[in-house]
Amino acid sequence: MFRLSLLLLACWSSVATLKAAEVPAARVTMVDGRVVTGEIDDATDRDHLWIRRGEGRVLMATSYKWSEVEQVELDGQPRTSQQLLESLQKISKPWPKYPLLEEKDRLRIKQPSADAGRRATSASFVARLSNWDGDVEPDGYLVELTVFDQFGKAMPVRGTVQARLVGERTSSYIVPGEPEELERWSDNLSLDQFTDNVVTLRLPFRSIRPEQQVELAPGAILEIEVGAFGHTRLASSTAVPTRVFNPVRDRFEQRTGSRCAPGERSERWSHE
Repeated sequence: MFRLSLLLLACWSSVATLKAAEVPAARVTMVDGRVVTGEIDDATDRDHLWIRRGEGRVLMATSYKWSEVEQVELDGQPRTSQQLLESLQKISKPWPKYPLLEEKDRLRIKQPSADAGRRATSASFVARLSNWDGDVEPDGYLVELTVFDQFGKAMPVRGTVQARLVGERTSSYIVPGEPEELERWSDNLSLDQFTDNVVTLRLPFRSIRPEQQVELAPGAILEIEVGAFGHTRLASSTAVPTRVFNPVRDRFEQRTGSRCAPGERSERWSHE
């Protein structure tokens, strides 16, 4: 009987070892530089990555927000969060079915958010003229905005964003070179707007039409200010074109007063 028990125990141990070997080891690098190792727990979902560690009946699973995770490696191979979620059944490990290990006995701890120790300290953006309707004229700016923490890592934030465009006119009723506010925009920011820690914003022209208003200078300053909840206000600015440099359209403008070629589809708009 004793030998049979040992044999059964050895067989069970071999099966358990084989199943454990099928689950790849995970190495998780956090945005704040921490490194966590263990196995991916089957509680992992689109909100949290669960990593389990322990031996025998002493097991502990800890959750981390995906926004806190910079990289996940399985057996040395980097994986994206989407790849992990798609293959979760193959790479995750369920809790073992011990007779005394009921659901209430499973220790899963939600990690305090690392966002509590991160501070948004700067913002940066890239803006380009963009067209999102059926005519040939640019309709505004498409902006890719990134917020950085004290470690220089990009991070999503909740709050508000305000932008303004400052430029010049060359018409006779305003002194050439005198700056004025041409446009102003504002919007809310939410965490789900960020993709890979970058948020894309549309800033449509509402008060000006640079391709039609030839008195507008071809360049301007775009300033963006982010009011992140729980953080300081962040401002950034850069020079932007008000219209695309095009010598051919410049000659059209000199000859006809319009920058569009005959027959081109343009927005009907007149400036008094």
